[in-house]
Amino acid sequence: MDLATLFLAKAQESLAGADSELLSRRFNNAANRTYYACVHAAISALLDAGAATPGRSGEWGHDFVQARFAGELIARRKLYSSDLRDILGMTMRLRHKADYQDDGVSEVQASRAVRRAHALVEAIRQVAGGRL
Repeated sequence: MDLATLFLAKAQESLAGADSELLSRRFNNAANRTYYACVHAAISALLDAGAATPGRSGEWGHDFVQARFAGELIARRKLYSSDLRDILGMTMRLRHKADYQDDGVSEVQASRAVRRAHALVEAIRQVAGGRL
């Protein structure tokens, strides 16, 4: 299995976890899993598109992934709709709220995030067109 396929599988696993957590009314966990579904999907898209990968460290930093996905794959190459540009940032902020703030994530916030993550993962699957 190549790396793009591996990261898409991770995205789908995290998204299934987000769905399950949402159904179980664990909204903070749903937000957490949603963010990681988006990050892994974006890494898959970057790899599939042959975009530049991290330097010598080989680590996919969150800021790096967000910047490269939005800048390279949405703005420059126009492989993905501009509607997807802010999903990584929005889900990261929601994950931070879930993980580090005392007020937590509401059902509405978690539901919207999961819906956006599904849209992102599906768009990446469609662009890959069976390669992943």
